[in-house]
Amino acid sequence: GAEAWRILKKHFDPTTRARVIQLLDEFFNTRFETGEALGVFLCHVKQGAERLLKIGHQLQPLYQGYQMIRSLPAEYQSIVQTIYRWTDAEFQPDKIESELLLEENRLRLTRKDLDTVSSIAFSNEMYQKEAGNYYKQDEKLKTKSSKVRRFKNKTSNVKNKQIGPCYFCKSYGHLIANCKHKAALSNPKTNESSNTEFKVKGAFFELESNLIETFPDSHEANSSDFSQNTRWVFDTAATAHFCSYKSLYYSFEPGSNIQMTLAVGEKESPVEGKGIIHFLVQDKDVLSQGRYFFTIVDDFSHKVTVFPIRNKSDAFQTFIRFQKRAERFLNRKVISVRTDGGLEFCNQEFEKFLDKLGIRHEKTNSYSPEMNGVAERFNLTALDGVKVLLKSSGMSQKFWAEALLCFTYGWNRVCHKNKRTPFELYSGRKPSVSHLKKFGCVAYVGVPKQTRKKLDMRAKLGIMCGYAQTTKGYRILLLEDQRVIETINVRFDETKRGG
Repeated sequence: GAEAWRILKKHFDPTTRARVIQLLDEFFNTRFETGEALGVFLCHVKQGAERLLKIGHQLQPLYQGYQMIRSLPAEYQSIVQTIYRWTDAEFQPDKIESELLLEENRLRLTRKDLDTVSSIAFSNEMYQKEAGNYYKQDEKLKTKSSKVRRFKNKTSNVKNKQIGPCYFCKSYGHLIANCKHKAALSNPKTNESSNTEFKVKGAFFELESNLIETFPDSHEANSSDFSQNTRWVFDTAATAHFCSYKSLYYSFEPGSNIQMTLAVGEKESPVEGKGIIHFLVQDKDVLSQGRYFFTIVDDFSHKVTVFPIRNKSDAFQTFIRFQKRAERFLNRKVISVRTDGGLEFCNQEFEKFLDKLGIRHEKTNSYSPEMNGVAERFNLTALDGVKVLLKSSGMSQKFWAEALLCFTYGWNRVCHKNKRTPFELYSGRKPSVSHLKKFGCVAYVGVPKQTRKKLDMRAKLGIMCGYAQTTKGYRILLLEDQRVIETINVRFDETKRGG
């Protein structure tokens, strides 16, 4: 029995040099796949090292740790750079695995919060602009002067400053903590969670914050100093934040004998208390957020599909969604893809995806846009069309993505040189144009009975800014609520500009 077992083991689990080279090749070819759980990837790396150990070839911790971090996506680069700076004693596979899993959990929490709040960076200028839409500055209020203390770099200067302006109603004579307009606007019906609270437009985003290193008598912050710091950035994975402006706190509870350890130099700082700060944030459905637009043109029908994207790296996932949807709709397979040779398309991840599906990737030469003339000509035409739509409607440039989608919607329904529209060639049926409306015209959106009170108006004033993407209807910017909705219950006045 033992002899038979040795023969079988020698046959199916050899320890020859060829077997070692094969396992080494499998180990170093282990890659982190898109959509794969990080824990599964790390398990594959550890299993590869264990198989080599069983045949008498033990990998050094340096190689195991390097394999764990070398193929991670860009979102893990911060923790990867930190791991590279570890000492040899710290650079161990088990410790690297635990740090990567903690980072994965932090990123998961960040993505979850980003789905609830569209932006992590809050601008104080936006805050003032939104608040000014509701209340005008009261010029009759008397201004007062008060001594305030400014804290900067552990030194203080006493300056005489008038109180205000309030960063909510923009009036003088009081600060935001004592603003009556803010108290009247707040709605008691809120959706509470452990640390944050989010309401619809006109409400507030609450963060539990810590006030650190403030003087006991600094009850009012210097307003002019605060206005210099107009941009706020929040770490959504943190459980608490700190703020040195006591006047911004909606509610404040003093504390005693509370110390906070700082990350720099292992120093401690006193915490004066805890409280809640209100921030007015913009609804995530106000505009089609994006810095770039990704154009896909069908070579046969010349039908154009445009996607506003935030980053160039989003082009790959956007193409995957389009490819699946197009193949299901047409019941045909994508044969080839032609790109301009940009780095967002010429990468290992994109090439591997195309090779797996058997799609040919055609690349144009550098500085030769004429080789991809159909898409390049549309880009130039679309930009000219966006300029015309924004100029004729009187709307600001921040609506460029809405104007682009509206232009593309009409472009696919205009006859080309073959006397047929791209929509007809692509879908096989003639499009309807009876529902087309003028971009930027005045719109009156009906308010359902279920959502309005007895004295509420039956319609709200809005601006037509495109056609619905997920339903049958229009995209309307509500001026009062400053958000975009998709609805069919709307009337238009194309003789008036809404912008």
